[in-house]
Amino acid sequence: MPSNKPIILIRTSEETIDKFKIICKEENRSMSKQAEKLILDLIKEYEKENGTINVKNINVIDNKGTINM
Repeated sequence: MPSNKPIILIRTSEETIDKFKIICKEENRSMSKQAEKLILDLIKEYEKENGTINVKNINVIDNKGTINM
């Protein structure tokens, strides 16, 4: 069943993708789930050092991720 979650698109080299695929296989995660885990880990670490991010105070201006705080 397809997900209704938003999509993040990145551009990177084939070598990076190939290495990422190997890590995902070893971690028994899809590329999408592994990327989500990395993002969540980054957010957790950032908030640990800087405090909770209040997303209600952030206005994303466009679909390119431009942020107006």
